[in-house]
Amino acid sequence: MMRGDKKWPPERTRQQMLEDEETERKMAQGPSFRPKKAQKDYSQFFDQHKLNASFPGYKAAPGTQYFRTEYSTSTQFNGSNNSNSE
Repeated sequence: MMRGDKKWPPERTRQQMLEDEETERKMAQGPSFRPKKAQKDYSQFFDQHKLNASFPGYKAAPGTQYFRTEYSTSTQFNGSNNSNSE
């Protein structure tokens, strides 16, 4: 210990800090058993808050979704052709 460590923090505060650390350590260990997870049924909530058929759903922004019917290494989306055949 250095000389200043003997004076600061005051002894009463140092004891309180040690007690708090011990309490936090015990709380971090948690309960001795894990409580059962309750199975919740949300079907009534979703039934009450249904959206009608005309409500617009999520639509991906244009140009962000790509679809290919077959895998091809020569097809590039950015338009460049990187084939090494000469």
